[in-house]
Amino acid sequence: MERISVLVVETDKAVLFMYRDLINSQNPGFDRFFVDNADKAKELIELRKFNILAVNYRLASSNNETGITIATKFREKNPKAPIVILSSLISDAQDEAKKNGLTNKVLFIRKPVIFSDLSKKLEKFLGIVPW
Repeated sequence: MERISVLVVETDKAVLFMYRDLINSQNPGFDRFFVDNADKAKELIELRKFNILAVNYRLASSNNETGITIATKFREKNPKAPIVILSSLISDAQDEAKKNGLTNKVLFIRKPVIFSDLSKKLEKFLGIVPW
């Protein structure tokens, strides 16, 4: 059975560490990659296949890219993989996602994230228990 590989992209390192701790505690069997900017995310997406992407909408990027830019690139290489977009600007993220054709298997989660709710939403969305 193929191991699940997840890429998490978050510019706030404290939040990134919380995501890491959540994923590590809920399912240590995942192959987990955590990056803090768009450029690193794009490199990893080119290098390997991921089953899941979780990305912040606002990112540190040399080209002012958003999480939707990363999600679009991810979807090109992983057309059936689920994408989780985390943002305090949900309507902006949804509008940009729609303009970029990201309408299938995309979950938007409002920030700030309540981690107990995040686990439940992810389990339901991904059909993975526990996340």
